[in-house]
Amino acid sequence: MAIPPASADWRTEVYREFDYWSVDDLEIEKALGISMDQCTLNVILDDKFKYVHFNGLPALFFDL
Repeated sequence: MAIPPASADWRTEVYREFDYWSVDDLEIEKALGISMDQCTLNVILDDKFKYVHFNGLPALFFDL
């Protein structure tokens, strides 16, 4: 069975969430000077740009 092509109005972005806190020793939190609750990031990615939002740190924007 062939997979039909995606329609023109199909989504063109990807959204991702990630937690990067330390499980044992709080090494990451100490190195960055933020709390465990702040060790999260959100990413929006499309074919031209990537935006990374950190909770407690400056955001990053990439022109791909």
